[in-house]
Amino acid sequence: MRSSVTDDRPQADFGTRLREIGMVVDLLRLSATEAIDDIAPLLHPEMRVLAAPGIAPARRYQTREDFLEYFSEARRNGILIEPDAHEIRFGATGALMVTGSVRMTNHGGGADETPVWFVYTFRDGLIASLENHLDPTMAAEAAGLEPSNPLRG
Repeated sequence: MRSSVTDDRPQADFGTRLREIGMVVDLLRLSATEAIDDIAPLLHPEMRVLAAPGIAPARRYQTREDFLEYFSEARRNGILIEPDAHEIRFGATGALMVTGSVRMTNHGGGADETPVWFVYTFRDGLIASLENHLDPTMAAEAAGLEPSNPLRG
């Protein structure tokens, strides 16, 4: 039997991708709850966010603090923001792309669901950036994936 292990030393980055996926899933899950404070420990202090118009007002939140305030403000105004994920892939750059949707529900019960592609990068074991895209080709390019067919591996 041939082993696929080439070195018996532990790799420092082993399990990193799984931890990054876990952080993103936690962020998506927590953003739809009242536990906004639980999101902060997942985010790098210098986190940057780029939101596509249609998901949020253009360039509405750009820093970690703006991002957290966006969800708090939505809650205060009776708006529930619920993300969903259908596919999670890592690109050649190490960025993680999530194919999913966002449903925004107002206090009157009206809901709007939008397909969205999230691209995350990581630094120091935390989420360093988040881009929200309404175009799968743009998201795939940002993640370092093949832009001609971003939904296939």
